[in-house]
Amino acid sequence: MKVFKTIALLVIFYGVILLSLGMIDNLTGALQRRSLPADKITILRNSEPFAFTLSSPTHPGMNFRLWLPELAIFNSDSQRGEPELMDTEWVGQENGNVRVSGIAGDKVHTVRFEFLLSPTDKTTLALTLTVENTGDSAFNDYANLAVCLSPMDSSFGDQTGFRTFAVNKEGQLRPVRELAEYESFNHYPVDDRADVNDPEERCQLANGFVARTNMEGSNTIAFKWDKSARVDVNPGGLDCIHSHPAIGPLNPGESITRHGYIVMGSSSPGEYLLLIRKKFTTGSLFH
Repeated sequence: MKVFKTIALLVIFYGVILLSLGMIDNLTGALQRRSLPADKITILRNSEPFAFTLSSPTHPGMNFRLWLPELAIFNSDSQRGEPELMDTEWVGQENGNVRVSGIAGDKVHTVRFEFLLSPTDKTTLALTLTVENTGDSAFNDYANLAVCLSPMDSSFGDQTGFRTFAVNKEGQLRPVRELAEYESFNHYPVDDRADVNDPEERCQLANGFVARTNMEGSNTIAFKWDKSARVDVNPGGLDCIHSHPAIGPLNPGESITRHGYIVMGSSSPGEYLLLIRKKFTTGSLFH
């Protein structure tokens, strides 16, 4: 009888301990959730080293996966390096800021990079990228880091190219389906042609703005760097949009810094293009 009482007491004792730990875990989780700003875009880490989830605090369906970066592309599409994580630091949990750094390279080229993601308000995420050429070969003006945004809500998918927007060579914002380059808007087409670095032979580039609306046309996500090597979309069904920050020309041992913005909300692609241009010219964070 005493043995059964002892076992019962032990069960109760350990049950109380486990319950207490569960309450502590719940409290810790609640505190962590409280530390995420409700008035700014939130950033959550994914299982992949360079993948993050961006969520709008005001539009529940606006959730996007951000790969920062997806690839390093050097002096042509055929020269690529996979990123390797060095460290991830949540530099200001109260403000939701994230810093991630890594290295990437192929047999000839290597870079060290660091991204800082800074939510500024309910609609805007500011990006700062610093890249150092740690290899022995120079980068031309085609070199870039491939940065990818992928919608997690099917309403932001675009199989047609009519709800994805980029700026054409005349400076006009148009659906990519109407651009002459639409057929070359594929996922990193490998091209070993001698003229691969000729601007006339590339996909849309230079302006670097790309935007996507949902099926209803009521919400938009838009993306731009201060200097881009190119933009890409995936009309074949992957639904990703890319704006690739230019990291060249850059000699061995040199560093370069790029700034960008991701905006999401109920404004139109044209309104967000004007907003991002204004942010780059008037400044606040970067000037």
